[in-house]
Amino acid sequence: MLYGRNDKPSTAQRCELAQQMFPKLRLSLLDGCSHMVHWDQQAEFERQAIAFAIGLARILVERRAHAAALSALDGAAGAAANNPEFHVLRGGVLQRLARHREAVEAYQSSVRIQAASPQAWIGMGISFDALAQRPEAVDAFRRSLAAGPLSAELKSFAEQRVRALQ
Repeated sequence: MLYGRNDKPSTAQRCELAQQMFPKLRLSLLDGCSHMVHWDQQAEFERQAIAFAIGLARILVERRAHAAALSALDGAAGAAANNPEFHVLRGGVLQRLARHREAVEAYQSSVRIQAASPQAWIGMGISFDALAQRPEAVDAFRRSLAAGPLSAELKSFAEQRVRALQ
């Protein structure tokens, strides 16, 4: 990302903030250049960056490029700290990489933001089950059933896992 050194929106403080929000960002300051227009609208810039990361990660998951999907998500992790959808998707990618402890943490981040997230609770149940943490898995599957509407398939899956793990 390029910023103009002499522009008002490109203060050192804003550049440091950009670096903190996007740790993998390579930031260059250019003398005599104009600033990046999006930085004038920080909230909109962050929203677009998160949407882009989520969209890219979904495409990469469809192509079974799970490590690349995780990398795309991690690049926007700072900006997406309060986005429950981001954390659910990140948890699913981590599951596909068999990184279940990290997946549980991602799902927990999601439910801290939005407790009524049946997808986060189901994902958490799957990862707890993979970690052989049966009581936690049962609890997560039960919470998924109480959290909100589920498709018939997901509801049946959660009910079956509760019965099997008790």
